[in-house]
Amino acid sequence: DRAQQRHLGPGRGLFGPSRLLSLATAPRGSKERRWIAARARGGPPWPPSCRRAAVSSDPESAYAWHFLGEAHRRAHDAPGAALAFERAGVRQGRGSADRGRLVVALVLAGRAQAALEVAEDGVGEDISAEELGWWARAADEAGAPERARALLRPLRGAEGWDGPPFVPAVAAKLGLR
Repeated sequence: DRAQQRHLGPGRGLFGPSRLLSLATAPRGSKERRWIAARARGGPPWPPSCRRAAVSSDPESAYAWHFLGEAHRRAHDAPGAALAFERAGVRQGRGSADRGRLVVALVLAGRAQAALEVAEDGVGEDISAEELGWWARAADEAGAPERARALLRPLRGAEGWDGPPFVPAVAAKLGLR
């Protein structure tokens, strides 16, 4: 709208004329196009290399390790995410918010036994269906089917299974209906 453009100045709005022109003329896959698209989604796509620089400048920072883990997670690099979340968790304690992200990353990295240990170590009273589902998957993949069944039972609702999308398949594999 014109009032917003006058307030922000020419081309300063996210979708001002110069931004739209930039988006339309930037080559597909270019850095500029990715940056504009990321801004439209709410933030820049910080690559792992940028986050590694933050970790090397302050290796004791749990936040730097957390953000490196997030960058690896967004890049679909489960082993890198697991390593970074482990480092963040070591500095903040196993009860941190990164515990759930660490469990997911460890399961996806093929380290189900480690994921199960982390999940068992940091269990709290307020556990979400999402966390419980990943915990059950870790138990199943670590070769503890009885533990996985026990974890999945509370996720069974009147209309199906709660939790991550894989829960029904894991439950069926374990013989739960």
